[in-house]
Amino acid sequence: MKGCYTYRGCSLMPLIVFERGAYVAMVVVREPDGVERASGALGRFSFRSGAYKFAIDYGMAEIDKRTNR
Repeated sequence: MKGCYTYRGCSLMPLIVFERGAYVAMVVVREPDGVERASGALGRFSFRSGAYKFAIDYGMAEIDKRTNR
């Protein structure tokens, strides 16, 4: 899995941590002007791949929400 993605000019960095038997998903979104926003814990997942995909999808949705105002 790749470490950083670009979507609509923003960078997405998913962060996955294994804690107490589950994978915890988070994401950092960096806007083109350098402002970064971190999601906090998004949920607990049985599989790393599921947590990773959720973090990316969440980050994309946040970007869409901010750019469609």
